Amino acid sequence: MIDPWWNPPWPILWQRTYQQARADHRHPTTRHWLQNQQRGWLLLHPHQQHLLVSIGMTPT
Repeated sequence: MIDPWWNPPWPILWQRTYQQARADHRHPTTRHWLQNQQRGWLLLHPHQQHLLVSIGMTPT
């Protein structure tokens, strides 16, 4: 099985934005995206939740 990081079941745009957030979570656009992810936490794929937790984000 391929790791979801390499072949995610979610849109590639989400994956790119996650990589940007992982690199620099202080940028205003990235902070806004992270806040949106927190608000929609229950709608995220469990692996997306895991990736976000791995960069220090917790559900609200």
